Amino acid sequence: MPWFNVFLLKDSMGPTKRAVLYATVVTLAVAVLFKICFWLDDSLLPVYQWLAWPGITWAGFFSAELDYWPKFIIVLVGQFLFCFVVLITVNWAWRFIKQALCARRGPYPSPIKQRMCANAARPKASKS
Repeated sequence: MPWFNVFLLKDSMGPTKRAVLYATVVTLAVAVLFKICFWLDDSLLPVYQWLAWPGITWAGFFSAELDYWPKFIIVLVGQFLFCFVVLITVNWAWRFIKQALCARRGPYPSPIKQRMCANAARPKASKS
């Protein structure tokens, strides 16, 4: 599955590109669910309410009496922005925690910390 390898790339993709990719995938999934749930009953797909919560909340700031296309666009923009901001924040927090844990030099007490800090200390490959 070569297309699935895109989601597993860690070093070749920066955090912003990865956040855009993941937010786009989630937004496309919500778009499909929104289309299905708009024409059918919302109770048929209970995962829609959970997955599309950011977009639904974002659309709640606007009038409830919107037509289909403006509401669809508002939900997708809200969904994308929420996912992007959450992923960037989680990535920033993870880098901060990893940097704080690996700052102490010396023997690594656990195999998890040893692996995590060994990856953090590895120099980045230069592009030629």
